[in-house]
Amino acid sequence: MRNVQTIAWKEVRTYFASPMAYVVAAAFLAITGFFFVASVSDPFSEASIRGYIAGAIFFMVFLSPALTMRLLAEEQKLGTLELLMTSPVREWEIVLGKFIASFVMLALRVAGTLYFVIVLAFYGDPDIGPIITGYFGVLLYGSATLAIGLMASALSGNQLVSLVVGAGLLTALTVTDFVSDRLTGTAREVISNFQLGSSFSVFDKSSFGVVEGGHFADFARGIISVTDIVFYISVTAVFLFVTVVLLESRRWRSSTMANLDPEAERSRRVSVRPDESRPRRSLTDTFRDNLTSFRYLLVVAGTGAFVVGALIFIFIRDLDSAGRATMAVGLGLLLVAVVFSWRQVARAVFGRRGRYGVNTLVIVVSFIALIALGNFIMFWLANRDDPQGWLRMDVTANNQFALSEPTVQLLTNLDGPIQATVFLETDNAEGAAAWRDTQDLLSEFSRRASDDFDFRLIDPVLQPNVAANY
Repeated sequence: MRNVQTIAWKEVRTYFASPMAYVVAAAFLAITGFFFVASVSDPFSEASIRGYIAGAIFFMVFLSPALTMRLLAEEQKLGTLELLMTSPVREWEIVLGKFIASFVMLALRVAGTLYFVIVLAFYGDPDIGPIITGYFGVLLYGSATLAIGLMASALSGNQLVSLVVGAGLLTALTVTDFVSDRLTGTAREVISNFQLGSSFSVFDKSSFGVVEGGHFADFARGIISVTDIVFYISVTAVFLFVTVVLLESRRWRSSTMANLDPEAERSRRVSVRPDESRPRRSLTDTFRDNLTSFRYLLVVAGTGAFVVGALIFIFIRDLDSAGRATMAVGLGLLLVAVVFSWRQVARAVFGRRGRYGVNTLVIVVSFIALIALGNFIMFWLANRDDPQGWLRMDVTANNQFALSEPTVQLLTNLDGPIQATVFLETDNAEGAAAWRDTQDLLSEFSRRASDDFDFRLIDPVLQPNVAANY
C-alpha cells in the first residue's frame, strides 16, 4: 500500500498547486449555496439539507469528471503513463492511488458545505438524522461518480474527451427514470434500479426542478438502506476494475508492438517523399479510401440517428413511434457499416488482439455478473414481506417513514395492482412541500406493496392536458 499512498499524496499536492482546483471548489460552493438559499427562502420552509443536497449531487455529474479528467488522460498525453507503468508499481495501485486523491478532494469540497448546517442549527432546529445520512449518501454517490470519471480518463489522452465521456455516462445514469417510465414489468424495475442519484421534476420549484432520486432518495430522507450502500460500492468497484483492465490492456498493446517482426515493422514505416516523386494512386486505392470514408459516415449517421431517436422516445411521449423508427434507422445504418467492414471486424475478433480482447471481456463480464448477483441478493432480502430491520433503518427523530403493522399487512396482501393518482397544485411553497411529503409516503407504500401498488402525481396547473384525461 506504500505505492498507493505515494501516488495519492502526489496527486493531492498537484491538486492544491493547480488554480483550477480552487475555481472548481468555489463553483461547487456557490452552486450549493444558491440551492441552500432557495430552499430556506420560502415561508415556513423546512430546516433540512434536502433543499440544497439535491443540487450538490446534480452538480457532481460535471464536478467529478472535472476532478478526474486529468488523472490518466494527462499522463497519456505527456507520455509519463508508460514511465509510471514500467516502474515497480501495479495497475491497481495506480488506479487506487489516483481514486483516493480525487475522493479526498471531493470530500474537502463537501466539507465546505457544513457551513450551511451550522446556519440551519443557529436559526432552526434541524433533525440530525437526515443530515448524517445525507452527507453519508453524498460521499457514496461521489465515490461512484469519481470511479466513472476515472474510467473515462483512461479511455483517451484528451482531457476534454474524458470530461465529455464521463459527464455523458453520468447523465445517462441520471435520466434512467425517464426511460423506466416508458417501460412496464420487469424491464421497468431493472432500468429504474440503475438510477444513480439526482433527477428532475417540474413540481419541486424550491430546488428548481432538481430532486434527489434513485438510490440516493433514502439517504436524503433520513433512511440508511444497506441495498443502496451496496449499490454505490458496487458501481465504484466495477468502474475501478474496468479502469485497471484498460491500463493492463495498454501495457499488453505496448508489449505487442515491441515484439513485432523487425521486417514487418520496417515495412510499416513509409518515408515522406516530395509531391512530385509520389507514385500515382490506382483506381482501387481511391475506391478503398472512399469506402473507408463512407463507413465512417455510416457510423456517425447511425449513432446520431439512434441517439436522437432515443431522446425522442424518452422525452416526447406523443412522438414515441417516430422515436422508435429513428432508432431502427440508426441501428440499420450501423449494421450496414459492420457489413462493409467485415474484414476489419473479423481481424479485430479473431486476431491476436481480438483474442486478448475476448478474454478480457469475459473477465469483466464475470466480475460484473458477480457484483450483480450480490446486489440481487441484497434487493431480495430487503424486499421480502418481513425484511430484517438492519437492512433499512429510519434514523429520523420521530421515525417519520415507519409504517404501522396493519398498514404493512394491508400493502403486502393487496389482491391486485392499484394505481393511485394524486392531484396537487405545486405553484407555491405549501403545495411543493405537500408534493414532497406525499411522494415520500407513497414511495414507502410502493416499496412495501412491490408490483401491486403504483402512484402518479399530477399538477392540474402545470399539466392541464394530462389532468383533462381523468
